Amino acid sequence: MKTINNIVAIPFDIKFINVISNGLFFCFFVLLILSGFHYILKNNIKNFSAISIKGDILHTDVDSLRNKITSNIVGNFYSINLSETKKIFETMPWVSRAVVRRVYPSQIEANFTEYKSKAIWGAREDMKLVDESGVIFEANSQDDEHDQIPQLLGPEGQSKYMLNMYKNVLTALSPLKQKLKTLELNARGSWIVKLDSGAHIELGRGGTVDVVDRASKFAAGVEQMLTSLNKKPVDIQYVDLRHSEGYAIRLNGVGTIDLTAGNVILKK
Repeated sequence: MKTINNIVAIPFDIKFINVISNGLFFCFFVLLILSGFHYILKNNIKNFSAISIKGDILHTDVDSLRNKITSNIVGNFYSINLSETKKIFETMPWVSRAVVRRVYPSQIEANFTEYKSKAIWGAREDMKLVDESGVIFEANSQDDEHDQIPQLLGPEGQSKYMLNMYKNVLTALSPLKQKLKTLELNARGSWIVKLDSGAHIELGRGGTVDVVDRASKFAAGVEQMLTSLNKKPVDIQYVDLRHSEGYAIRLNGVGTIDLTAGNVILKK
């Protein structure tokens, strides 16, 4: 019995078509998986089960924060852009810093830090405030606590410098036992203080060291003069410390030789 082995070679073009077909099938399979994953993300199959708001929030309304979160979330738990969401929250009044993160399996947590106002910047009606590091920010409403903080009036870009000057001048004038209501740096580079009693003090020009030195010497030496006139610091109306050789002071109820001016000139 004869055995016939008849081996027929497969043509190259058929092999090539088979390879192409297998490759296309593999690509189709991969695309099918990717399409399914995209469908899951697009159709919010993994939605948020909760949105948690944390932080020391004193001036920002929690409902406003929630509305901001829900109206600005794009996507779902997997697809939300945390960096962009953080930027959106930090545009809100009073919000200094926002940290947004995913909390598995299906929560979003937003932790907020508010600015701590230390002074009003510019006109009170503009509601621009200065925080503890000298950063200017805008408040969204009137607040009674703003009546208790000082007002800084000066050139743009000088908020940090002026806040530091305020702290130093406040310490220098502490013997007067009054609050500083306003600190101004005018166009001529001269410093002016207004106390809560209404008194104006011209501190003159100079840096922190010079201005604080003049203020400290005045506050330390004025008490004896006030006592001799039976007056108190609240009786001070105006003080001029711009001259190194002495200062001028005007007091309530004190007459002088020049009655129209009402000034008592005291030499250091």
